[in-house]
Amino acid sequence: MSLQEKSFDEKPKFEKTYLGPLYRNQLFTIISNEEKDCLLSFQSADPLYFAKCELSINYLTLGYEINEISWLMDYHYKSNNALFDGLIFFLDLLENYKYLKKLH
Repeated sequence: MSLQEKSFDEKPKFEKTYLGPLYRNQLFTIISNEEKDCLLSFQSADPLYFAKCELSINYLTLGYEINEISWLMDYHYKSNNALFDGLIFFLDLLENYKYLKKLH
């Protein structure tokens, strides 16, 4: 797989409903303990989990697909395809709490 095979269509997939960076500690004050534990388990497997998710959100707002972003992050950080499930969970969580709005 190469970046030339990616399907960048310049249509945003999500829109952020917050300004500035997304602070983990602030997010932890509004989510359930179960959701927090799940996020922390992803972070324990990958210390850069939250940074990768924040960067992924920026790519989503530019029009990249989730699987493309996951592949790019895994390739760049040599993560062995570890981000996809954690990214899906994080995006669903943010959408449920109205931090993201799905456009398509």
